[in-house]
Amino acid sequence: MSSVETTETTTGGVLPMLTTREAEILALLADRLTNREISDRLYLSVRTVESHVSSLLTKLGVANRRQLAAIANRAEPDRPRHNLPVRQNSFLGRDEHVSRLHGLLQSHRLITLVGPPGVGKTRLAIETSLARVDQAPDGAWLVELGALKDPDLVAAEALSVLGGPSVPGQDPVRSLVQFAKHHRCLLILDNCEHLQMAAAEVAQTVVEHTDGILVLATCRVPLGVGGETVFPVEPLEFLDGIDSRGTPAYRLFVDRAAAANEHFQPGDHVGVVELVRRLEGIPLAIELAAARTRVFTPAELLSQLEDGFSLLAATGADRRYRTLDEAIGWSYRLLDSPEQALLARLSVFAGSFSLAAAQTVCADDSLQPSEVAVSLARLVDHSLVTPLPSDVSHRYRLLEPIRAFAGEYRDTAMSRAHATYYVDLTAEAAEKLRGPDQQRWISLLDTELDNLRSVFEWSAENDPELALRIFASSFLLWEYAGLRWEGVKWAKRIFGLVGEVESPVAVRALAVGSWMTVSHDSRLSETQAGRAMAMAERIGDLAGFHRAQVFMGWVLIHTDREASLRHLSSAISYFSEGGDRWWEALALMRRSGHDSGRRDDVVRARRLLMDLGDMHLYLMATRFLTGIALAQGHVDESVDLANESLDLARRLGNDHEAAEALRFLGRAAISQGNIERAHDHYSRAVPGLIQTGDLRCACRALAEQALVQHRRGDRSRALSLLTEAWSLASHVVDQRGMAEALAVLALQFSDDEAVRLAASSTALVGREGSALAAADDVRHHLDGLTLQDGDFERAWAAGSIANPSTLATAAMKLAGA
Repeated sequence: MSSVETTETTTGGVLPMLTTREAEILALLADRLTNREISDRLYLSVRTVESHVSSLLTKLGVANRRQLAAIANRAEPDRPRHNLPVRQNSFLGRDEHVSRLHGLLQSHRLITLVGPPGVGKTRLAIETSLARVDQAPDGAWLVELGALKDPDLVAAEALSVLGGPSVPGQDPVRSLVQFAKHHRCLLILDNCEHLQMAAAEVAQTVVEHTDGILVLATCRVPLGVGGETVFPVEPLEFLDGIDSRGTPAYRLFVDRAAAANEHFQPGDHVGVVELVRRLEGIPLAIELAAARTRVFTPAELLSQLEDGFSLLAATGADRRYRTLDEAIGWSYRLLDSPEQALLARLSVFAGSFSLAAAQTVCADDSLQPSEVAVSLARLVDHSLVTPLPSDVSHRYRLLEPIRAFAGEYRDTAMSRAHATYYVDLTAEAAEKLRGPDQQRWISLLDTELDNLRSVFEWSAENDPELALRIFASSFLLWEYAGLRWEGVKWAKRIFGLVGEVESPVAVRALAVGSWMTVSHDSRLSETQAGRAMAMAERIGDLAGFHRAQVFMGWVLIHTDREASLRHLSSAISYFSEGGDRWWEALALMRRSGHDSGRRDDVVRARRLLMDLGDMHLYLMATRFLTGIALAQGHVDESVDLANESLDLARRLGNDHEAAEALRFLGRAAISQGNIERAHDHYSRAVPGLIQTGDLRCACRALAEQALVQHRRGDRSRALSLLTEAWSLASHVVDQRGMAEALAVLALQFSDDEAVRLAASSTALVGREGSALAAADDVRHHLDGLTLQDGDFERAWAAGSIANPSTLATAAMKLAGA
């Protein structure tokens, strides 16, 4: 036998000359192997091993095997403590996860990191292990299973990584346990999903038959063994809006983009936020997208993603995945056929979905509802479907990259099944939205908003009748949930879809579309109400005709009061005789804007709505009553009503009616001379009206806010608000808003220009002019003017016949607005 000389010990002493065999045995003693295990490893008899160990005790002058092991470890200072990859870039957004895993590893020996493809499970396991290397006497060892296909090789690969020998004829799992039971280390089993059963056996056996091994596994499904702790790894947090710049997903994109392109600047903040949101916070997707900033801006990347995620091919030699699609495809290929079929079908859902929806939409002769439930659970286990906890019932969703991948396998028939389900759902909701259960249904439809949008878009392109049905059934959602902006967008699309279709559904869609657009474009609203009435007459749809009459009366109230009153009164008679109390209440509420029976109409409307349980429309009726009280000089009553509305609106989550209540509180404060209180109310009311899409009331509120600023002495701010108010009022063609703006503008002049503006304001609204917020101010202002004889009359006559837009534009220019 040859001899070798080992390195110095930590005490400075040099080890005596050892034979090669003695050096081998000493090294194995460092791994705390027994004589039997050493004999199996080196193919020696146990007696021979015992002889060598005795010789080592004598040569090294120590008393026991533990001291031999300590000497052996000191004799190998360069022995590696891990095989973890060297960090190539920063690790962002997972500090809390690393900390939590450290805590769990103190008391749990088998932890499985579970999450969807590309979410960063491997990187989290590696970073956690790197941080723990010094706490594990025998280090941390990464066993990469991704390239393995044979389940029998899992234990052999782990044994090889740990540095143990395979024993011919012996079960690899047994060999691994025999070797590992003398070690204290962290073992990472990476990418276990395709070898789940084998990985589970190895992990459980090692944990049960050793004392010092901690196992950290990464998998898209739990291993499913006793003693396992499942640690969900979710996408990085991201937020919409300005706060997003501090979130992990945003920071990761900026960091990787800067590394890929030294000239990258996240100036396009909105583009980056939307891109990160589109990528669902998935680290792999973000990193691949960031690498593309060498070629594309964030906005261009976002545009390209509309055609799918194939753009996110890795530009370098990624050790496992070339593209995000391959990462997802890896999981897809591990599924059984029913699970693959269900995943493809589930991709039809936009946003989240319920189990009931999945069973209704996705089941057919080849996939029964019960099988949908079982396969859905498996897809959740595989991290391809994400469960969303709820106080009521669970909902589920597919991350957008997974949905895009699965959509490539989806049968086109699923789109119709999806559309039919949600058309039926909104048909059921149509009545519920007008009764005592409306809050639950508003919440439900709001939860399904992404699906409703998807169905509407598909139907608009493929089956306009379905699009008409879903719009006609869901229109109250837009009104009650403060989503009028979107309701207007849908309505305008509907107006173009009706075309040659003539049916009660088309009449109803045109009519409610008219209501949606009255706050945005009164001329368009009038046109569509007229179309609905004419179509209803042609097809004999009497109920549809009178519904359309309500909205015709609504839009004409400021332009043709006689016709408006006639339409509303006709509709009220019809619905009252037919017992349709909801439509009767709606028409009564609108007729209260006329001089005749104003208060009685709205009082009856409120009573009907209270009985029906429609508290959102009750809120609107209360607002009408508030306006009447204010116009009649009952300021204290109007304050009480507005506060009642504000409280109820906040409880219902009706942001639009909350803003309207604040607006009326502002008007009341003006009447009471409390300008600072009015300023506070309008500061909150105006943004609320604009955000919820009521441009008509927003323009009025802006003009009233301008009056407040005029009284505060801030002429510049008043003129700025008037410019904005006039722009909105003329766009919407709201004569009340235009009149209010002209009245406040008149206060900015002390000559005949003030008279012309006041006359034009009065001409727009006639008898209703006294109800304007600025009416008293204008009257006192005109009384104080000093004009030559006849100048006042001539200016008033000229203003009464002048074009309001021409007059307003010239006056604002003259005032320096």
